[in-house]
Amino acid sequence: MQELEEKFKQSGGEFKEVKLTSLFGDADRGQRLVRAKRISGNIPLATAGEQNQGIAENINPINSITYENSITIDMFGNAFCRDYTFCADDNILIVNNSSYTTKAYLYITSCINKNKIKYSYIRQYRQKIYACETVILPFLNNELALDYMHDYIREIEHDYIREIDAYLKLVGLDEEVSADEVLLHSKDTSKLLSDRLSELEEQFKKSGGVMKEVNPSKFFNVVKINNIFNKSILQENGSYPVQSSNSINNGIIGYSDTYDFKVEGNDKFVLFGDHTRTLSIADYNFSVLDNVKVLKPLFKDNNVLLYIFTYWKKAIPELGYARHWKVAFKNNITIPFINDSIALDYMHEYIQEIEKFVVRDLILFKNKKLKAYKQAIKE
Repeated sequence: MQELEEKFKQSGGEFKEVKLTSLFGDADRGQRLVRAKRISGNIPLATAGEQNQGIAENINPINSITYENSITIDMFGNAFCRDYTFCADDNILIVNNSSYTTKAYLYITSCINKNKIKYSYIRQYRQKIYACETVILPFLNNELALDYMHDYIREIEHDYIREIDAYLKLVGLDEEVSADEVLLHSKDTSKLLSDRLSELEEQFKKSGGVMKEVNPSKFFNVVKINNIFNKSILQENGSYPVQSSNSINNGIIGYSDTYDFKVEGNDKFVLFGDHTRTLSIADYNFSVLDNVKVLKPLFKDNNVLLYIFTYWKKAIPELGYARHWKVAFKNNITIPFINDSIALDYMHEYIQEIEKFVVRDLILFKNKKLKAYKQAIKE
């Protein structure tokens, strides 16, 4: 990437600050559409948030305006490129320019997202802010350098392909898979996984296993947080993760040169996002923003923790953007027991089976998609 940028500068290219309105004009605002008036369908509905790229559900657009080939920016400053037909609620701004390609959109979207640390539930990204917002973009001969943006995104795609190739080689999937294996794994993976997990459950019950309700305090101790930081500690070249209640990237919102929690040896923490009910494992030094609870797990096996996460989140009611912690730590979790002891081996094996099917899906991805992707990014 650095070589690409150097060549761009040597050819006379430069980076300039430009207002978003000069690129897209005025932004449209999505429509308010309360849950009770939504009709199930096949058109994605974009709303505020990062999880699933802000897609809340698929709806019938009979009561909504549809958009396509646009960039959306939500009330928290999260920007997404959407190269498909979608609807948007009133927490979304929509901008587009038919002269830009999808790769140009992706580049501009990444630049918009650099500013999102300035926005929150308290200071929301709305049309007045959009009208003044600027981004840094490449220019050549006083024209927006669309070719450079295209090449930049294509290089990122190449990097991802190289990473996938390296991973496949690491796990022994770099060779072609036999026709028999492809046929086996071409079957409905969800059905195969469901059958295997049902088989595990039956074996567990026959061996005397039972499910019991247990309070989360059986598995975690709450850790006191001495310092709650805000986004001002984020640094572009920071070394230590800063955790938030975001539902993507394991809650990591950025990096800082300092940390508040130190992890030594095989130690680890569990982080709970108060607004989003997200649960993640931190086995590295980190700091936290507001709305994050830090827990010390009494069990170190990651598979056991992942099993507990799944059932714990099911036990926590969805309260929207409200805080969930008080309810979360009061509600019991349904956990497997055998001979009056927590069935740690069963939980480990249960998650392990799911992981096996993920690897099998990766085999299909390699055989059916990877070659197509490699060809597509050459275009």
